[in-house]
Amino acid sequence: TTIAILGWPAFSVAERPVPGRPGDPRFAVALLDADDRIVGAVGVGGARAVNAIRPLIERRAPVGELEPSRPAG
Repeated sequence: TTIAILGWPAFSVAERPVPGRPGDPRFAVALLDADDRIVGAVGVGGARAVNAIRPLIERRAPVGELEPSRPAG
């Protein structure tokens, strides 16, 4: 199993699944800070979903800019 971690996980206080759900063979979670901004991501089973939100992490985008969670491929 591949695990991909981007950003600054130490600053996170909450998470949001994008895509998939924990427990699925492939899933990712966006890590949010206290201001609901995206500060990192963790992906399991591949880095595709984590890499897709890399630009949001780089600019600490608001969580509202995430696409709705959908099942992982």
